[in-house]
This record gives sequence, C-alpha cells and structure tokens, in this order.
Amino acid sequence: MRTAIRLLALTAVLPLLACTQPTAVSGTLKRESGIQGDVRGSRVELHELFDLSDAPAYSVESEQGEDARFSDFRFEEVAPGEYYVLAWKDIDGDGAVSDGDLAGVRGSRYKPESGGTPVEVTEGFQANAGAIELFEYYEPLDSVYGWRSFPAGDTTGFAFSFKHDLELRSLSIAFPGLGTFTDPEAPGEKFAGEWYFSGNWSLAGGEEMPSGTHVLSFRGTLEGEAFVVYEEVEVQ
Repeated sequence: MRTAIRLLALTAVLPLLACTQPTAVSGTLKRESGIQGDVRGSRVELHELFDLSDAPAYSVESEQGEDARFSDFRFEEVAPGEYYVLAWKDIDGDGAVSDGDLAGVRGSRYKPESGGTPVEVTEGFQANAGAIELFEYYEPLDSVYGWRSFPAGDTTGFAFSFKHDLELRSLSIAFPGLGTFTDPEAPGEKFAGEWYFSGNWSLAGGEEMPSGTHVLSFRGTLEGEAFVVYEEVEVQ
C-alpha cells in the first residue's frame, strides 16, 4: 500500500516538474552538402505568419562551434503558439535575405513568402525545431524597367536582365486598366547579365497606352528549383 501511495505521489509531482521548465525552442543549423559557407553565427528568427512578412517575434544568433557546417540555436522564454523558423547567414551584410546568402526554413528549402513547416510551442516545454538545412539562395531577377514611345505614348516596352543563367517559362504583364497579357516570345534559356526585351505592346486602335504601375510576373526554373517573381514597374 505504501508503494502505491509513493507511486501516486511521484506521478503527481512529474507534471509540476515539467511546468517548471522554460518555454523554449531549440534546433540545429546545418550546411547543404557540396557548398561552401559557414553557418555559425547565423540569424534565426521565429515568425507568426507563414509568408514571413511580419517582423520576427523572436530572433537569436546561432552558436559558434568548432565545425562550420553545424550550429545550434536556442530561444529562451518563448510565448506558447505556432511559429515559422527562418535561418539565414547574411553574406553580403545588407540586412535581408538576398542573392548569395545561406538561408533555410524548417522542413523545406527557403523560398520568398514561404515559412516551411511550423513548430508548436507549448507552455512549460522545450520545443525541438530539429535540423534546418541552409542552402545558397539565388535571386533570379536583376533589373527591369519599362517605357512608352515618345511623344505619342502609343507603344509600351520592357527590358530585363537576370543574375543567373536560368530557364524562363513565362512572362505576363498586368497593364493598368487593360488586364494581364502573356508574351509568347519571352520563354527560353536566359543568361546572366544579358538584356532581354518585351516590346511593341500597343492597342489595336492606336490609342495611348496607360502609364503608372505595371506588374510583371516571371516564372521559370533556376538551379532545378521553380521560381515566381512579381515586379512592379513604373511606366511614365
């Protein structure tokens, strides 16, 4: 009977002990095999929104260990809830995830506006985010600008270039007040640093083309990964 009472007492104490632990999140960053880069001292952020458009709720710097391929991180005193983990090494020091940085999210490869798989944080427990793999991030688009013919303004054109060799599968342009149209001649293999053009956009009646904000949608593949880039272009 005494043994049973002691077991019951121990069972009652265990939940209390668990609740005394800090509500924390931990994990490990690791470098993609076959690439160069030091993941130590990377910035790790917890976001509440899947598209990562919010300011991080928490941020820490990952640890400095002996092996540049791995780096542990830990958040202390995190409020309970669901968080998306973004980790990145700011190679160029511009304060944002940009071309050439190492970046990763939990459960998948980093893509803009995609937070991967969330981690659930429970009051009084330590959540394990697991291993987050960092890949080199490639930004497809380099520059783009648009214009109207002068002085009539009856024809619109665009010029664009890319930061890396890639395959462009489609280019669509949303014209203010006219709708969205796809350039059938745009798809194909594109090379870094070269200029490409989408021009001679005009109305059947020869009326003036609209000025203002145009949205160009680039879709394709880069390093075997699909990408979509939306770029707003002001046309005078």
